[in-house]
Amino acid sequence: MRPTALLLDYAGVMTEDMWASVGGFCVHHGIAPERLAGAYRPGADFYELSVELECGRVSVEDFEPRLAAVLGLDDHTDLVQRLVGGLGVEPRMLEVVAAARAAGVRTVLLSNSWGEAMYAPEVRALCDAEVLSGRVGIRKPSPEIYAMAVEAAGVAASDCVFVDDQEVNLPPARALGITAVHHTDADATVAELRRLLHL
Repeated sequence: MRPTALLLDYAGVMTEDMWASVGGFCVHHGIAPERLAGAYRPGADFYELSVELECGRVSVEDFEPRLAAVLGLDDHTDLVQRLVGGLGVEPRMLEVVAAARAAGVRTVLLSNSWGEAMYAPEVRALCDAEVLSGRVGIRKPSPEIYAMAVEAAGVAASDCVFVDDQEVNLPPARALGITAVHHTDADATVAELRRLLHL
């Protein structure tokens, strides 16, 4: 049987690559991109602070001065939005998600969030439900957030397809019986979704 729900990561799946956007911001401001990449490693203080942000335990307003310090910037006003707000929406993914929804497939945004301002309206308009880490207090790859997304879809886990660009986020979905697609290229993902969803 055809899957009846589609669970979608946001940055890097429904948009351009997030780290390319971040890298462009860094270059524009004369910051070596490696400076942020080096700080964003499991165990590093900034990484752990990012986890707190994604789980909603730190506000964007509290996070931004710390991010500015990591980047060596004096101005932290709207820094997260300036950092990720330039992410362009991926039109090929918008098209296939719209086709899936028109075919009766339930669509759920399943995202580790750096604040809700980062999400493009045209993506949100295509989603029947949203499971955002900052709202629910859990982030991928914690198994509980996938169960929440399945519940939001209103179908069985085995009836869901999940798309994410971070390979570490796929095994917990598969453990629940969800079909997981590793997104590395929009054309390849679109072709796979059209195959799986019979579009």
